[in-house]
Order: sequence, then structure tokens, then C-alpha cells
Amino acid sequence: MLELQGHGGPVILDLLLKRVLALPDVRIARPGEFSERAFLNDKLDLAQAEAIADLIDASSEQAARSAMNSLQGAFSTRIHQLVEALTPPANLRGSGDRLPGRGNRLPVRR
Repeated sequence: MLELQGHGGPVILDLLLKRVLALPDVRIARPGEFSERAFLNDKLDLAQAEAIADLIDASSEQAARSAMNSLQGAFSTRIHQLVEALTPPANLRGSGDRLPGRGNRLPVRR
């Protein structure tokens, strides 16, 4: 994988791109390919990868800010906090599976 940046006018950059693309096994990256690779290599989570597309497609300043927050991990962090808060500690998991005399049912308060 190679990312090229060049200085100069569009003619020079066009010539450079044509030369590079003439090499064997060289192609232009597909849209979203860098984001996909980052996700597959655990550099971004799914919400962050999708936020890149949201940022590119943003039609307002608020949409761009929201996508930027997701890209920086704000959404994922909040989701992980909620999951952690809703997940019982390991020592309590399964504690109601077999209560004496009640089968597999948990007691219900009325």
C-alpha cells in the first residue's frame, strides 16, 4: 500500500499518477478501502469506520461535528460504558439459574 502526495500543478500530478498506475499490480484504492483495512486491523471500531463515511457525506456543520465525535470514539466509549453498567459482575451471573424449590425461575416481587 502506498499513499502519494505531490507538490505542483494538476499536470505534474496527473503525469505522476499515470506513471505509477502503469506499474504491474498497482491500482487506485476503492472508496472506503483504507477505513475497511483500519477496521479489519483493529485500528478503528465499526462506529468509527462508519463515522468516516458520515463525515464525508455530512451536509451540515452539526452532522460533521457529530461524525467527528463518533470518529474520535465518543459514541463507542458511551456504548461500552452502558454495556458495562448493564452487565452483572461475573460472580453474580447465573446465580438465579437454579433456586431451590423454584425450578429455573427467578422470584418475582409483586
